Formats: sequence, C-alpha cells, structure tokens
Amino acid sequence: MLKRKIDNYIQNYYKTTRNALLITGARQIGKTYSIRKFGKSFKSFVEINFIDNPEAIDVFKGAKNSTDILFRLSAMTTVPLIKGETLIFFDEVQKYPEIVTAIKFLVDEGSYRYILSGSLLGVELKDLRSEPVGYMGIKDMYPLDFEEFISCIGINDNVITALRDAWKDRTPVDEFIHSKIMELFRAPELLSLIWQKLRRVCASSAVCMWRLSAMGHHLGRLCRTRCIGGIVIPY
Repeated sequence: MLKRKIDNYIQNYYKTTRNALLITGARQIGKTYSIRKFGKSFKSFVEINFIDNPEAIDVFKGAKNSTDILFRLSAMTTVPLIKGETLIFFDEVQKYPEIVTAIKFLVDEGSYRYILSGSLLGVELKDLRSEPVGYMGIKDMYPLDFEEFISCIGINDNVITALRDAWKDRTPVDEFIHSKIMELFRAPELLSLIWQKLRRVCASSAVCMWRLSAMGHHLGRLCRTRCIGGIVIPY
C-alpha cells in the first residue's frame, strides 16, 4: 500500500484535537487517496464532493444551524451517520469557500469528525485559509517526494532513517547504500513520475510542451532510457 507522510500527520492530528482539518495542495497528488484510507478507521465514512455533486452546496444554503445541515446531509447519503464514529469528508471545497463558516458550527455540535480537501489557487486559497480559529487546522500536502518513492518500492525504513540522519548530521553515507540510492534516483520509474507531472502542468502551452520534448530526450540519455509518448522506457 502506498505510504505518504501526510498519513501519519492526519492520524496524529485526530488523536490530539476535535477540530476539523483542511488538506490543501495541487491536483492529482494523492489528497483524496490518503483521506479515504484514513476514513477506513471509522465505522462510517461519508464523502461529499462539491464538483461531482454541485447540489451539495444547497445543503448549507439557508440552513439555520448545525441541526439543519446534518439533517440535510443525512438525506444525501445512504451511509449511516453514527455519533462519535463517523468521518465526514468534504472534497473540492474551493468550489464552496463558505464551508469554513459552517465547519465552525458542525465542530462545535460535536457528533462527528470532519476533514476537508481542496486544490487551491489564488483567491480561492486566500478565502479558504481564513479558517475559523479554534475549529479547523490547515495542512499543505505536496507531490510524492524521493523519500516516499523509495519507501513505496520497498527500501527498508531503517535505511531511510539512516539516510535522513546522515543528511541532518552532515555525515557520509555508507558507500554501498549511496550507490544503490543513486541508482534509484535515476530510476526510469521516478523520471516517469516527474515527466507525467510536468506534462500535466504544461498541457495548455505549445511552447512549454516543445521544451518538455527536448527535456525528455535529455532525461532519457541520463538514465539510458528513451521517451515514448511521455512515458520513460528503459532500453
């Protein structure tokens, strides 16, 4: 199973506070995946996506209090709302920034736990970061990093810890370990992940895509691979 650093943060957060949590970050970096995985630790997990279900916004419009909101939510899902054992997930909240006001009342009511996620840019980011103090925390999530990558392909946690300590202490890494890790740093799988991310970022620009094409051939030579259709293939 894919392990992300954000997973431990989420688990520890909900052990130490009753507040809601907003996970922010770029699209397609695994926010929803990690939240759904955390949701499996609850008896009930309710997911409300403001893009897939734009009518969900009406749940909050005209609601007088948290009782009204929860009553409407119960009509939107077949998943039972179990007090103290339900996590309610609001996804793509940039489509409804006013959710931060409602969260204050829902957290204060206390029957359920809440987590939010959004792909935030510009004004949307500014509006949603004005969180209700004392009711919701915010955590930025980033794309898969190299440490997470080598963990996912099976590198032992003890090795990763030793590498991290060597970096912090500015001490040399074991030569054998160094050699193996550098091989992974040039691995086709890692370059492919980077390449796919760059393609998504530059998809709207013909000039950017042309530059990426040249970059792809350079990266291919770097690790003895070739690039076909945006996928890095080993020779």
